[in-house]
Amino acid sequence: KRNIRICSATAANAIPVAEYALSHVLLAGAGFYRNTRECTDPFNASAVNSFRGHGNYANRVGILGNGSISKKLQEYLSHHELEVIEVASRVAKRIVSLEEAFSSCHAIVNLFPDVEDNGGVFDRALFSSMMDSAVFINCGRGRQVNESDLISVLKERPDLTAILDVQCPEPPEAESELYLLPNVCLSAHIAGSKATELVRMSDYMLEDFARF
Repeated sequence: KRNIRICSATAANAIPVAEYALSHVLLAGAGFYRNTRECTDPFNASAVNSFRGHGNYANRVGILGNGSISKKLQEYLSHHELEVIEVASRVAKRIVSLEEAFSSCHAIVNLFPDVEDNGGVFDRALFSSMMDSAVFINCGRGRQVNESDLISVLKERPDLTAILDVQCPEPPEAESELYLLPNVCLSAHIAGSKATELVRMSDYMLEDFARF
């Protein structure tokens, strides 16, 4: 508003997050997470290879959020024969409900923005409604998940998987059950730019400056 020109590396930082999410979506379709748990459980030998995934053809992926990362992820997913649905973070803008997304998608990616009214929005009712062997991928913020609800459902539903790149707090408290559940994959907020990807952010800023 004060005629100040803005240069931003937001689009550059969206790329590695979208790549991280894409990788997990495709692995979810392959049934990777549940299958690897079964293959490495010596007490569950009869179940080995019992689940081979929903497949990455004509199945549904839910993307929660409609920002720059969501758009980049949808671009990447357009190269795969999957149905992609987007759920905007604001209730008034939602075309598909959260309830429908959680109950009908084999992979659900949270990219909601970090705003107050999104706190604890993912609760027991949503997690309980997930389809068999579905995967929840959180690249948004940890506080958007009702953690006790998630843990409770994951105990009851060993077929489900939670990929948590973000938690609340980060890292989880030492006594958190997230460390103990076999169907939880924790990572330390690595979905953003790292190592050589930081150079890309610099390059985007330099390109903006050159255009200016």
